Amino acid sequence: MNLLNRLVFITLLAFSTFPLFGQNSPNYSRKEGKITGVIVDATTKTPIEYANVALFSIKDSSLVGGSISKPDGSFSIDNIGIGSYYLRISFIGYLDYMRNDIKVTPQNAVVNIGKILFSENAMLLQGVEIVEERSVMEYKLDKRVVNVDKNIVASGGTATDVLENVPSVSVDNDGSISLRGSTNVKILIDGKPSELFGGDIQQILEQIPATTIEAVEIITNPSAKYNPEGMSGIINIKLKEKKENHGINGLANLNIGSALPVFTPTVSGSLNLNYGVGKFNFFTVIDGNFRNSLREGESWSKRFNDSALFSSFSQEQETKRNNLSGSVKVGAEYLINAQNSLSLSYQFRESERKPKTEIYTTDYLNPLNSYTQNNKSTQNENNHNINLSYLKQFSQKGRELSLDGSMGFSNNESSSNLEQLFTDYLKIPYLQKSDGNNKNSNAYLQLNYIHPFSEKIKLESGYNLTTNSTNREISYYSGDSTGDFYLDTLNSNKFDYREMVNALYSTLGYQIIKKLSVQAGLRYEYVNVREEQPAISNGDYTQNYGSFYPTIHSSYSISETQGLQLSYSRRVKRPNMWQLNPFRDYSNPEILEFGNPQLDPEYTNSFELNYNKIFKITNIFASAYFRQTNNMINRFQFIWNEENAEEYGFYWDGDTTNRVASTFMNIDKGINYGLEVVVDQKITKWWRLNLSMNFYNSSISGSGLGFSNTKSDIMANCKLNSYMTLPWQITLQISGQYQSGWLTVQGSVKPSYYFDMALKKDLWKNRATINVRISDIFATRKFGVEVDTPEIQSSSTFRHVSPSLSVGFSYKINQGAKKSTTKSTPNRNNEEEGIEM
Repeated sequence: MNLLNRLVFITLLAFSTFPLFGQNSPNYSRKEGKITGVIVDATTKTPIEYANVALFSIKDSSLVGGSISKPDGSFSIDNIGIGSYYLRISFIGYLDYMRNDIKVTPQNAVVNIGKILFSENAMLLQGVEIVEERSVMEYKLDKRVVNVDKNIVASGGTATDVLENVPSVSVDNDGSISLRGSTNVKILIDGKPSELFGGDIQQILEQIPATTIEAVEIITNPSAKYNPEGMSGIINIKLKEKKENHGINGLANLNIGSALPVFTPTVSGSLNLNYGVGKFNFFTVIDGNFRNSLREGESWSKRFNDSALFSSFSQEQETKRNNLSGSVKVGAEYLINAQNSLSLSYQFRESERKPKTEIYTTDYLNPLNSYTQNNKSTQNENNHNINLSYLKQFSQKGRELSLDGSMGFSNNESSSNLEQLFTDYLKIPYLQKSDGNNKNSNAYLQLNYIHPFSEKIKLESGYNLTTNSTNREISYYSGDSTGDFYLDTLNSNKFDYREMVNALYSTLGYQIIKKLSVQAGLRYEYVNVREEQPAISNGDYTQNYGSFYPTIHSSYSISETQGLQLSYSRRVKRPNMWQLNPFRDYSNPEILEFGNPQLDPEYTNSFELNYNKIFKITNIFASAYFRQTNNMINRFQFIWNEENAEEYGFYWDGDTTNRVASTFMNIDKGINYGLEVVVDQKITKWWRLNLSMNFYNSSISGSGLGFSNTKSDIMANCKLNSYMTLPWQITLQISGQYQSGWLTVQGSVKPSYYFDMALKKDLWKNRATINVRISDIFATRKFGVEVDTPEIQSSSTFRHVSPSLSVGFSYKINQGAKKSTTKSTPNRNNEEEGIEM
């Protein structure tokens, strides 16, 4: 770290932590007051244990103290100062008890409320919650929250199925996630990097059952508090962990299904249990997932040298996947007192994947070179993840200190067998085996402090550390005519990758007037990256650099039912270890794949203007946005020969001429601007529609790679969700999606569309639910890519065999799916929302 970066880091550290040392002196006045009482059932007159008792100051509504009722129904809140208070008592299945005339005086320091009769909530006992129904979409200062429990077409599926039905988000046939047309998006799980959970993001999402997800947060222009990675923003998947209740409660789910044309059985289940006693809350989440899938594909390719065709072939591909995964998560939360809480959890996840691929290749220029390729592989992975969280709330309303830490360890072992048989029976078959081991460790630490100087000014500062270390070793063995195998040193590979990101950030929120609020932030990150590749001479790579990431958010309340938000953020996409790894993979006879250690990070300036209007039965959200990305990282293909290798700055190996080389390059820039509109419309009491539309212009300038022109096109994606309540309280959801194609630096991605449908019925006074889901009803969902350059022309299309049918059943244990009206832990004021209007 050079001197300038040291000074910047120390300066920001001081700025981010000074509020911790400049607080008002604590109040050392004696607090000898006490409030006592006894809670009993109004009907049976029996004591109620574990009821929540919370005491608030009438002056500023701050939480002063709290307690849990004992087996005899009694409670006591000690160390109360002189003042006026209001009391709130709550317990699942009972109506809240409120009392606002409590006064502690020097003459009456001990206030005995006496016997409190707690009345049962009759409507709740009949399975009807007296809680306003949450809408599908909630809008906050810097994010949108999609409530997953409203989306039944994703029931029985995985996190991937959930994201497919989230406005602004698209998922292609390979599981790649895009936000507003950009695949450069950061995925978080419970606010933490997805890398902590091991494996790549597509594998992780396929292992998370939809029934374990509570909500999805869409943050298109994050504040300085968040990691700036992801050009188009952040998707945070919030998992169900614990309920704020006492006693035993939980939720059990089971789903079975299959594709209809071909029997590909799928079974998934989850069990979410919670037990609260005294100041402790214990929880566990167990899930299992067995999934079969069948993917089909077809492609053709032509290759040219000085406009002369030298290769023309087509391929048909079929991939069968058998995936088995499961996880166990256990944890506990300890309510130290009314202002402090501590939670600890551990999760173990294990998976086994067995893909089998068959490729039929037809060579049109030399038919005898046509071949059939079979590839069977097995991948076993286990992942350990530990989370620790501490929350400290001060007596001053809104002031808090939190510490969140996570560590993840994963190990992936793989083996494969490849057989390539040529049409020319005189040619010796190509045989290959491989064994691989991939070890990964990650750590995440965030210290966050919030200090409100007044009702209008709030400072939030913190420190964030993220580390990622990967050790990967793979050995290839080639077979000869005798059937023996020998080590293929050209393909065998071992490398180590380490990345560490230290970050300091601060945001300052100020409510200028009642209707206008602003929040300005600054984040500084210092990145250390090192990669060691001993197999090749230039395999070692090191890069250290620091960058600033400013953000600003403003919010104006036009009226109680409409508002405006204007924001700006600077973001980054750092090249990952696969994009940087220079090792060349020769295993595919048609494509030579390798990374580019000369890649630079790409930086994005993002502007956004949002408007939200709430009518009586309609909610409209509109967002106009503009993003410019410099040094864009794009996949790049060219014909591998000595001339091209020299032109693009790669070492020429003197072999494998005329394969397609596939790597990554920085191009000049890309610009996206567009308009997104989300309409939530209640048509009748039994029918509701949610429509999201995103229209945008995308342009790419590849001048850095020798392209003289800029490619530009207008694109769109639309999603429609229709929710209907049919007779016998059956809920019907129909979901339709359309994604237009989009540009790549050398071609385009083909458009796609599909429809899903689901039915849900509550049983046994809402204690159980059964649902039926049909995905891709008309079997129209496909994913395709086209490449068009002077050297390469190709087209490929893939699709999963569909439609598919699944049936799910869920059961609430002690009404465990219902949410208590109060929390047994301190409330995190204004969490991640800035200053609200």
